[in-house]
Amino acid sequence: MKFVDAHADWRCTTSPGKLFIHIFNWPFDGRLKLPPFQKTIMSAKLLSGKKVRILQHADHMELLLPKRSPGALVSVVQISYAEEL
Repeated sequence: MKFVDAHADWRCTTSPGKLFIHIFNWPFDGRLKLPPFQKTIMSAKLLSGKKVRILQHADHMELLLPKRSPGALVSVVQISYAEEL
């Protein structure tokens, strides 16, 4: 599976138990494919508060986003996951 150039379309930052996906080029069909993530995802939402659905496949993770970006330049999805002890 090919992924879109991460440097052009999105970047990721982290804090304990959270990923922040910064989306610069909003996908026209509302589907953003990302590399696989092996932790248990608890929730995902845009920073505006709207929930985002996530599909986890063996070879990638897919965000199901609204058709339009809520931000003018960048929109951020916060993914909360279960941290292992």
